[in-house]
This record gives sequence, structure tokens and C-alpha cells, in this order.
Amino acid sequence: MLKTKYSALTFTMLFLLSGCASTGLATQAPVAVAPVNATLPNAAQLLEPLNGGLIGSTLGLDLTQTEKQRGLVAEYQALETSFGQAPISWVDKKTGVSGEVVAGAPYRVGQQDCRPYTHKLSRKTLITSASGSACRQSNGSWLLL
Repeated sequence: MLKTKYSALTFTMLFLLSGCASTGLATQAPVAVAPVNATLPNAAQLLEPLNGGLIGSTLGLDLTQTEKQRGLVAEYQALETSFGQAPISWVDKKTGVSGEVVAGAPYRVGQQDCRPYTHKLSRKTLITSASGSACRQSNGSWLLL
């Protein structure tokens, strides 16, 4: 009987301790460390290869520069950070124009990671959209195909 209690106590302690260890690991965010002598691209260098993105095409012909910039940043964010096809939304509070960018599942072309994406633009009662694909470049930027 004593042996059974000791085993149950040992199991319970190990279970509780393993829960603490896994909780501690789950709360730590992964950290990316760049090499010391690496030069990281600035925002313009990351957005320029998108060449205006989908928002810079016929989708956004009559938009202001501010609206186009907000839309382009949303496209980059969706390509870079959107997982599970979660939309990245943007709005120009001054004009009421808004958009939503959804990136699809990544795929490989040769050595490059690519993603399809769709940009839906809302202007008052008019909703338009465009779709395309972009591939990640070696400097971290996305090149619109």
C-alpha cells in the first residue's frame, strides 16, 4: 500500500512540475537575431519590389497617395505575417476608403517562397478586388509576380 501511495505521489509531482515547465516555455516568444554585420532593409526597400502591389494597379487608380500607401503596407503585412488566411484591414479615416488583404497558403517556386493574395477595396458603396501572387526575395522583400 505504501508503495502505491509513493508511486501516485511521484507521478503527481512529475505531472505538476512538467506543467510548470511547459507553461514557462509557452510564454517565451521566439527571437530572431540578425548577424552583427548584416544591413537590414528599410521600409521603402521592402515595399518597392511590390511595385505598387495590387493596390497600385487598376484597383487603386483613383486613390490618394495616402490610401495607396496604407493599402500597400497592408499587402506587405498580409504576405509577411498573416497566417491561416486572417485578413489584414486598413482604413483612411479622412476619406472612409478601406481595404482588406488576405494572403493564401504559401508555396515554393524553385528556391523562393511565394503566396497568393487578394486585396478587396471598399469605397462608399463600391467594392472591388484584385488577386495576384508575390515571392519573397533574399533581402526579405516581396516581389509581385
